[in-house]
Amino acid sequence: MTNLNVKMAGNKKGRMYGNHMAVDPANANIVYYGSRKAGLHVSTNGGIDFTQVSTSKVPVGINKDGTEVGVNAIAFDPSGGTTSGKTKRIYASVWGDGLYYTSDAGANWSRVITYASGGASDLEVVGRHCLRGH
Repeated sequence: MTNLNVKMAGNKKGRMYGNHMAVDPANANIVYYGSRKAGLHVSTNGGIDFTQVSTSKVPVGINKDGTEVGVNAIAFDPSGGTTSGKTKRIYASVWGDGLYYTSDAGANWSRVITYASGGASDLEVVGRHCLRGH
């Protein structure tokens, strides 16, 4: 684990896309951060230190025009329950690639939707196991 050292690029092209950070509703120590250039990161100590989720599990994500939008939306689904005090179901949108999902609190990830281009700029869990993306 290391302190997170990635640029947020808040004023760059594509800055309007998504909620790049999300806190586990079951455990405030679990924080996910989706960066524009360095993929998905997770903290298990409330955001003090972060570890990169392997890019073989969740890729970095670059738009077809080269815009670095990256992992631009993250959502927890509390209706899926918990394991070891952590929410099991988490979604991460990777711009220009697809929607990724874990049902085991981040141990394994699978792409469940492939984006032809672009992606969801926001993710929201509505109801039981129902996800809405904008």
